[in-house]
Amino acid sequence: MSLPDDSRRTSDSTPNFDWLHQHDRGAADEGGPLVPPDSSVEMLPPELEPAPAAAADQPMFEAGPVGAGENDENRPAADETSAAVSGGPEEGGASEGEEDQTDNVLVDSPDDQTSGIPSAAAADEQISDAPTKVSLTNPAAPSTMPGEPSTSRPPPTAAGPQPARGGGNLLLILLASYASAATIALVYLITSMNSVDQHALESLPDVEPLEPGEVALVPIDAGMPNGHTLEIGESRRFGNILVEPLRVVEEPIEFVHFSGSGQTRKAATPPVFKLYVRFTNVSDDQAIAPLDRNLVFSQVFHDDGRLQTNQVVLPAEKQESAEIAYLYSHPLTSEWDLAEQNIDTVLAPGESVEMYLPAEPAARDRLSGDVLWRVHFRKGYSPKGYGVTTVIEVAFNTNEVKRSVAG
Repeated sequence: MSLPDDSRRTSDSTPNFDWLHQHDRGAADEGGPLVPPDSSVEMLPPELEPAPAAAADQPMFEAGPVGAGENDENRPAADETSAAVSGGPEEGGASEGEEDQTDNVLVDSPDDQTSGIPSAAAADEQISDAPTKVSLTNPAAPSTMPGEPSTSRPPPTAAGPQPARGGGNLLLILLASYASAATIALVYLITSMNSVDQHALESLPDVEPLEPGEVALVPIDAGMPNGHTLEIGESRRFGNILVEPLRVVEEPIEFVHFSGSGQTRKAATPPVFKLYVRFTNVSDDQAIAPLDRNLVFSQVFHDDGRLQTNQVVLPAEKQESAEIAYLYSHPLTSEWDLAEQNIDTVLAPGESVEMYLPAEPAARDRLSGDVLWRVHFRKGYSPKGYGVTTVIEVAFNTNEVKRSVAG
């Protein structure tokens, strides 16, 4: 091949580069040869131009789509370019279809894009069609070129499985339910213990009245419930009745005729122990007779001669074989009443009455020192209308009892 001789060059000895400034944009954009307009340079025939090197022999990295890991050898290099818009010209490396854990914005470019940097319209079209993940708080982080080792730090992962949403509320509800159940069980246990400790004589059973001549008897050595032993001058409420032992004296028993006539008289007894007690009805709607003839004077005689009753005076030791004293024996149907005893008095709500219980004349000789006076009285009525009774004991010393003589 022969090159053109010097006669084919321009006649000026100084090179003329004005054509470069005039045609640098237009000629390049039109794809024409970069030669001056007045040049007569002879172009080589097409058959003599050297062939371009194969694409596989080019030792350069081609820009591929984000996440591309394989090349199509059947395509020219110009058709394999894609755009990766994630904050820098060298971003890429994520697997196709996999979400970026660093909250980058990933855009998959279409295959027919011929420029490494898309225009504004093309970029908008790509973003609208491609899956994206946008974070306003974490900007896009640079990644590596295809084929280079990644130097970015992997995203933090949780140490263990995360609890399901709402699990904390369920645990709180379970704990509250367990606490409520434990509280209910504790209250039930305390109530049961208190009911077990209740003494049998605290409230006698709500039963129908006994047949005439029958009486429920309390053993002599029976222990009293808590609070059922009172001192002289001490008051305490039992059911709907407030009880206050007032005094123990030694004086004769006087009688009055049930008709109220003063013409008939009965002689008084020698001095005996008398226990005076005040009863007060503290209920709102019950009329109560604390003591009546049946409660006071009912006595049971056994075949062996033993006498048994609930109204007794006994030693403080309360032994079964101890000497005891009974109340003054008075027939239930006698025409004579004990004067000023006020027995059988029915108390309306709020009313009070002072009564006395007389001991038999032999009580002073049988008892000495600390003794207990057992009193069986009515404290109210059940919802069925049956009387509810209880037993108390009044403690005193026989040596402190004052003796008086009837006039």
